[in-house]
Amino acid sequence: MSIRRSKRDKRHKLEMYYDILRSISNEASNDEEVKPTRVQFQSNMAYDKLTQYLTELESKQMLQKTPSLSLTQRGHEFLKNYGVVKELVQKLGLDKI
Repeated sequence: MSIRRSKRDKRHKLEMYYDILRSISNEASNDEEVKPTRVQFQSNMAYDKLTQYLTELESKQMLQKTPSLSLTQRGHEFLKNYGVVKELVQKLGLDKI
């Protein structure tokens, strides 16, 4: 369910949060320790930006950084709800505006 973007299109902060949390969730489902570098590649962002967003997400209680990256209940809820809204926006064709 990825959206093609031109080089000029920028992701909104909520999209960045979603991509990071989704990457952590995907990595955690493999029963491996979730490392920032893997999340960086999956979410397609610079490492310095990723660390900034990880700090923000931790302060919003959506993830825990120690001992490895993991989602909190609040992070799981955001991921689920944002995914539903994103799908609805795509179905309505509003994502191309």
